[in-house]
Amino acid sequence: MTTERHERLMALFDHACDLPPAERDRFVAGPDVDDDLREELRAMLAEDARSRVFFDVTAGAAELIARDMVHSAFAHEAGPAPSLDSPLPERIGEYRITRRIGAGGMGTVYEAEQAEPRRRVALKTLHPWLVTPRALERFRFEAHALARLQHPGIPPVYTVGEDGGQVYFAMELVEGPTLLDWIEGRRLDDRARMELLVEICEAVHHAHLRGVVHRDIKPDNIRVTAGGRPKVLDFGISLAIQGGPTVFDARDVSGTIGYMSPEQVDPERPIDVRSDVWSLGVIAYEMLTGRKPVDLSGMTIEEALAAMRSPRFLPLEERRPDLPSDLGSVIGRALAVDPADRYASAADFAADLRAWLDGHPVGAHPRTTGYVLRKLVGRHRAVVALGSALAVTVLGAAVTSYGAYRRAEHARAKEAAERAAAEGARREAEQAAARAEATLRFVTDLLTEADPERTLGRKVTVEQAVDRAVARLETGTLASEPRVEASVRATAGEVYDALGAPDRAEAQFHRVIGLYDTRGLKPDAAYATALRMLAISDWEAGRYERAAERMRRVIAIEQELSHGAPTARLAEALHVYAMTLREAGDMQGARSVFARSNAMNAALYARGEIDPDQLTAGYNQYAYVLLLTGRLEAAGRLYRRALAIDLERYGPSHPEVATDYHHVAFHEATTGHCEEALRRLDAAYAIRSRALGPDHIRIGIQRGLRARCEVELGRLAEAEASLAEALRIVGATYGTRHPRYTRALETRVRILLARGRPADAVALARRITRAHETSQGESHWVTAASRGLLGQALVAAGRTADG
Repeated sequence: MTTERHERLMALFDHACDLPPAERDRFVAGPDVDDDLREELRAMLAEDARSRVFFDVTAGAAELIARDMVHSAFAHEAGPAPSLDSPLPERIGEYRITRRIGAGGMGTVYEAEQAEPRRRVALKTLHPWLVTPRALERFRFEAHALARLQHPGIPPVYTVGEDGGQVYFAMELVEGPTLLDWIEGRRLDDRARMELLVEICEAVHHAHLRGVVHRDIKPDNIRVTAGGRPKVLDFGISLAIQGGPTVFDARDVSGTIGYMSPEQVDPERPIDVRSDVWSLGVIAYEMLTGRKPVDLSGMTIEEALAAMRSPRFLPLEERRPDLPSDLGSVIGRALAVDPADRYASAADFAADLRAWLDGHPVGAHPRTTGYVLRKLVGRHRAVVALGSALAVTVLGAAVTSYGAYRRAEHARAKEAAERAAAEGARREAEQAAARAEATLRFVTDLLTEADPERTLGRKVTVEQAVDRAVARLETGTLASEPRVEASVRATAGEVYDALGAPDRAEAQFHRVIGLYDTRGLKPDAAYATALRMLAISDWEAGRYERAAERMRRVIAIEQELSHGAPTARLAEALHVYAMTLREAGDMQGARSVFARSNAMNAALYARGEIDPDQLTAGYNQYAYVLLLTGRLEAAGRLYRRALAIDLERYGPSHPEVATDYHHVAFHEATTGHCEEALRRLDAAYAIRSRALGPDHIRIGIQRGLRARCEVELGRLAEAEASLAEALRIVGATYGTRHPRYTRALETRVRILLARGRPADAVALARRITRAHETSQGESHWVTAASRGLLGQALVAAGRTADG
């Protein structure tokens, strides 16, 4: 590269660094960048972006901590372990047992066969003597949390069930050696070992993004398949089932000694994803040296725990002087004793490992100008060699030129700015950790109060537990921590909404907004969640303009939080905004926004960054727009595509599959295939009634669709019963003036017409139309549909001119 080209590249780099992140890609791809410098500039910007790590422990803190504490409860309830040679059960649920894989104090793991789809699975069970109402609720909660982890490096959960008091869940059966056996058996070199570790870090990060902290990552919990794919096993209940040198007591000290982070052995310190980063660092050290950083051989458990509280060990480069120093810096940062000095996430650890593999500068190494230049030369060694002595001379001239001197000055200024940013990030991390600790104390106190011994044996439901949390908030318990209070209230609102209590949910979301407004807090994820849920309430009540305005604010917040990058939360915000436009009757706008959100979902799903249910929700809601606009065939394809994805991921008994059955049934009913629709609805009801209970709003909506199909088939008595049940549930949930209630009433008009009572049908249809005109507006498509039904009733009554 000539001096002029070097100066040109650095000028482009300076300009790009000053642009907002969302505009950099457009600049690099645009006409201002020379074609022969484009890839080099893109690589420099990518390396620069790797130093901008973030992990907000308050985003979703309540959900993460609650799931993590549910996991801890398993470890605290021990029972006698069965003998490995005890008789095998013949079947558990739909699964035929073939062998016992392992057993522990909490349960047993079997290999089993499922008939349809035909596959071998690992079946994990909870011991019958532990199936108290409290333990059962926790087991189900944990299993469903695990079912949301959809990543090639994590075995998926297929089914959660119960058979004669035997609680179980089925997941992918992973066969293959443990991580260390794999790398030793194949004599992998250091690069291949670190490439494998990058994949493991990415799988762990996927779980972290969904609120699951493993806390027992070790080589024995990582298996490598015949194709070389590492699989991270036993999220959530590994401590209870797998056994081994595991420690747990009533203070929630849990993990495998030697792989536990310093904060894990101190019950007074909070645990977050950085604890898993430590464990990954231990694995990296062991993969490269054949031994763990801290030697605990010959120690008692008490001595080992004391040693792990303030671990001391030889740095990697002293143990292996032949290794590059920057790789030692990367592993050393993952093994920092203070979590604040560690990588903020497994993804950041993976990014630095990948940078080392690619020959780029790593964030953990002191970023001097000389170091960066050495990495650039090393990465392009072949090019430099081909350029012979002349190229070397030119490169030397470029480095010593005035322009290079100016670049070095710029680098030093940038280093100073990065140090200042790092100090700010450290302070933010300390504040976030304090907020997380306050949340942990609050949730711990709440779960302690729900102990059956304190409630005299009374069963405490999820709703009662949330009621208690809200009551505690009203006493001002978290008044000094408004963001923690907002996070807890936002989570409480989402739980109320899921339980079918929209009024109580909405009250909590309003309180969240009030906290931010009165305290002058900058909007974050909890604020965006509350605003999004209030927007959903608005569009359900027909307040479309306010719903759309709120969703535009949510999208702006999510874009700011993600610095313009695609994220699951941003895609979800666009999805809700598209639904708002659809309900407002703006079908063209809805299709445009749905196309954007679905494209974002597809990209995120391909990278393993969203769950399948977010992808399929986009298909289902877009299909509804197509259905309303007469594109029935295209709508049917989307509905069935969503069903196929969920069946493959979850199996036939999952709640997400029940939702897909309902949507396909709706399409079948709309296209006149009511018998098929009823069969789908029966399958959906069998799943939903178990998971949600008989009075949930989704059961009510499903009963309404069933009534509509039964009218079409002439089964009027059955239709009356189904409709009565639907109206009871919808009325109890939303009230009899809500648009959902009046829309459900339209089926009664059809029943009256089928029974030969056109005058009564006309009277009811008029009432429904007036209600829609008031709530939805005179030009809304729902109002138009109700007018069409009124017209049918008038014609049936012989009033053809009016109809």
